[in-house]
Amino acid sequence: VVFRDENGNGTFETGDTPGAGLAVVLRRDSAGRAGARVDSVQTDQTGAYRFTLVAPGRYWIEFENPGSIDY
Repeated sequence: VVFRDENGNGTFETGDTPGAGLAVVLRRDSAGRAGARVDSVQTDQTGAYRFTLVAPGRYWIEFENPGSIDY
């Protein structure tokens, strides 16, 4: 779940702003750096996202930052 943690306690709860509609990109790990794009999804209204059928391995996840809110 992507959200702005308004009170800084690390838990998504009432009062926190969900990151709805943000792009999330899954990339292969390439020698400790983000490599080729594997898949992408969009967060739902609650800021939740999920990648399905991902092979075991190391990956990077990139989140869109729209600039209007610091998530």
